[in-house]
Amino acid sequence: MAKAIVTQDRVYEVAQALLDKGIDPTILNVQAEIGAGSYSTVKRYLDQWKETAQKRRAQVELPEAAVTRLMALGREFWALLDEQAAGQVESIRAGARDEIAGIQVQLDQAEAAISKLEAERDQLEQTAQDRQAHIDTLQREAQAQSERAASAEARAAELEGRLGDLKTELAHAHEAVQAERRTVDTVRAEARQQLEAAETKAAAALAQAAKDHKAELESVRRDAEKRLAELKAAHDAALQELRTEARRAAESLQKREAERDEARAQAAAAGVELGKLQGECAALRSQVAQMQETIARLTGGKDKS
Repeated sequence: MAKAIVTQDRVYEVAQALLDKGIDPTILNVQAEIGAGSYSTVKRYLDQWKETAQKRRAQVELPEAAVTRLMALGREFWALLDEQAAGQVESIRAGARDEIAGIQVQLDQAEAAISKLEAERDQLEQTAQDRQAHIDTLQREAQAQSERAASAEARAAELEGRLGDLKTELAHAHEAVQAERRTVDTVRAEARQQLEAAETKAAAALAQAAKDHKAELESVRRDAEKRLAELKAAHDAALQELRTEARRAAESLQKREAERDEARAQAAAAGVELGKLQGECAALRSQVAQMQETIARLTGGKDKS
């Protein structure tokens, strides 16, 4: 069955439909709605859609009185902060930006690993299709041999049983790849949620620090640093888990390739055995023909006497 092709228009349409329903158009939600598409392809189109949507948003114009009042409040607010508080706020912002940038780099690396796993999965599926086609060919050849040599039906049935076992092994390999993909998707979603939560928490901490008194600013900074440290530890753990899953996927692929080679060897052995059976059948037919000629000669000799 041909795989569905994900287009830019389809991603735009699904993302807007989800947004109209009040559902966050995340990569996983768009993939689930379309029912196809790799993570990297959907992400690229979805980022383009978000950028286009932001450009279409109309800017809100405030009344002049509100602007004047806000400017007055802003001057009063900044008068309460001294140079040290401003430096601490900037330090917190710089630290948060550095941590977020580092997390984004690690997330990009994880996405690259996911794209590689998807490519390996597609290659494995293609190999599985080729293997299935080879198995179907062997089945047809086995059926033809069984029709031409009735005496070899028992042996052909045994070969068909072996081919059935190969199909079962192939199905198990496909299920294992799907399970590994689901695990990677789960870890990736958790990492993105943690990143979004960290950004929200950092923004809230900065807003609170700007509103609070100087004495509370130091406490907010410590809380923000603690939260960022917890986030970094959680992200490192998620990244390590992604690497572990990638290593397991590679090991599983090597195992599937070994099983494929073994299946090919068994299929080749089966072809050799069928060839031997065909030769034996031909020899038996030749012997039967000779016996029939001998019987005919003997029968003809008795009739003459």
